[in-house]
Amino acid sequence: MRLIGIAGWSGSGKTTLIEGLIPLLVARGITVSTVKHAHHAFDVDTPGKDSYRHRLAGARDVLVASSARFALLHENREGSEPELTDLCAKLAPIDIVLVEGFKRTAIPKLEVHRHGTGKALLQPDDPWILAVAADAPPPGLTVPFLPLGDLERIADLIARLDVGASWAAPPPSGRSHDPAGPDISVAEASARIRSDARPVCGTEPVPLGLAESVGRILAVDLLTPRALPPADCAAVDGYAFAHGDLAPEGATRMPVTGRAAAGRKLLGDAVSGGAIRIFTGAVLPPGTDTVVMQEDAVAESDAVVIPAGLRMGANRRAAGEDADAGSVVLESGTRLGARHIGLAAACGFDTLPVRRRLRVGLFSTGDELSREGGGSDSNRPMLSALLRRLDVEVLDRGILRDDPVAVQEALGRAAGEADLLITSGGISVGEEDHVRRAVAATGRLDLWRIAMKPGRPLALGYVGETRFLGLPGSPVAAFVGFLRFGVPLVLGLAGARPASNVSHLRAGFTFRKKAGRTEFLRATVSQGPDGMPTASIGADQGAGRLAHLARADALIELAPEVTDISPGDILPAIMLHEAIG
Repeated sequence: MRLIGIAGWSGSGKTTLIEGLIPLLVARGITVSTVKHAHHAFDVDTPGKDSYRHRLAGARDVLVASSARFALLHENREGSEPELTDLCAKLAPIDIVLVEGFKRTAIPKLEVHRHGTGKALLQPDDPWILAVAADAPPPGLTVPFLPLGDLERIADLIARLDVGASWAAPPPSGRSHDPAGPDISVAEASARIRSDARPVCGTEPVPLGLAESVGRILAVDLLTPRALPPADCAAVDGYAFAHGDLAPEGATRMPVTGRAAAGRKLLGDAVSGGAIRIFTGAVLPPGTDTVVMQEDAVAESDAVVIPAGLRMGANRRAAGEDADAGSVVLESGTRLGARHIGLAAACGFDTLPVRRRLRVGLFSTGDELSREGGGSDSNRPMLSALLRRLDVEVLDRGILRDDPVAVQEALGRAAGEADLLITSGGISVGEEDHVRRAVAATGRLDLWRIAMKPGRPLALGYVGETRFLGLPGSPVAAFVGFLRFGVPLVLGLAGARPASNVSHLRAGFTFRKKAGRTEFLRATVSQGPDGMPTASIGADQGAGRLAHLARADALIELAPEVTDISPGDILPAIMLHEAIG
């Protein structure tokens, strides 16, 4: 099975091209399937259908079948979007799968481009694009050009590909990054990080008390043994009564016949036509189904006047409305925070089953960092603090000397102890950059140059069978690289479900940059006149400015195609106080 991506911006004609290619490929004896990525909420099922009712009732999978076709409707209750690999595993054996969308996924692709969209080409930033089909030849193209209307030539290109190749076949340059090739885009590097970030901590649960579980990764789905709430209860302080006892029109005067407080026995009796004084959280007495807020009622000495217009069940929390007994309240892979601990406690849990901690071997590199070298090592304490915020076990292995044999031996020893090795420095092309060579000699180097600023030299690979992340030596570049790539890698290896930490800020500044690379700007944030968070930046964004980084509130990410920023532009950003806490 070979996957071929049909990539391009909205309006470029991807669907039309696929529609024309399928019959041409089938005529050549090639079997074809398709996968379509939906960017917006969609549903192929409709209310009223039996399948819709099955899903609404809680079925995880619904298989609808007839003599003509069948369709499997799967409820993606995991929350995260399924990987393309998982989706394709559900397809019957086939020669070629044409994939529409998933343009950031690492598979061979044909880019579809129309000049009228006003969008830049994807190809310069995506080494997986093999050719471009466009309505006119794009200038400076470094891959083959095909006229968009020449379906036969496009079909010939796809048909000539090795249809027996695995879906995971690498691009022509190979799985390892070619040092002489172009820089890899941030999007491509992120895709490779996600691909490599498979859990390595096992699923054998480690039981921990609630207080000790904060920051840990849940090992299995957590099912609540009780409904939340366990019984119908009052959502406010007020008076409980039977809605059927209200007068058809106008206000209703009812005698108050009892008192109900949370955790206490009902005082008095619930009688027909009467009301019970009730407080938030108290179980509704038998025969009552509605609560009026005390602010909306008129209390008398032994009665209450209830206004007209109150709906049935008002101010009532129904039993199980938050969670039914036996339902999943926390999913495996949840990184446990205070709100999750509160939910677990409400369900009656004293302990939680978590994964073991990820073990990370941490190094700095360079003789200049030692006392004899006259320098100071800021990266290792900084990265150690970042890692501890992620609740991993840090194995601090000190400073690697500028000795190729010592570097290789130290990395080899650490690989036997850790799940992940992280270094800073030593991965560029200088004579004293020994880490890159040591990794290539003992394992595999998948990439080591990214089109970004700061932090162009950044390595991902393996030392033996242990995953390796090499960060730049400049402190700010190391911080940015860890925040952008290290955090998702660490959490993925630890077994956490993917999560986004991207916010948006309004620009309060003017800035220009080169096209073709991603830039990260350190920014301070203040509240604008309308309440919108507004970013400001300093003039010097140098990779050695630690004091500037320490004062920053956010890290703004400018995409490769962005060249000019003006005040008022809305920009994606990582809020530093939220990024790993």
